[in-house]
Amino acid sequence: MYWTNVIFNGISQKRKLLLHRTEINNWFRTAQQQKAIIVVQRIYQKRRKFKLEIVLAKRRRKVEKRQLLREREAVREIDF
Repeated sequence: MYWTNVIFNGISQKRKLLLHRTEINNWFRTAQQQKAIIVVQRIYQKRRKFKLEIVLAKRRRKVEKRQLLREREAVREIDF
């Protein structure tokens, strides 16, 4: 059984992580191979348990971030 800390309403609580160890290893291995990150997409409650939908997401490169910031600034300048 594996445990993780979940912060809910500012209180850190220990929760069971309901994945098999091999599944956890597969997620981390694919994330490292694809240079991706594991992101929580949705959190919902079913009965007394909180469930998370997790996805693999590709990281943005610094060049892409800079370009995105330039585009946002250009939109702001046009609006004013």
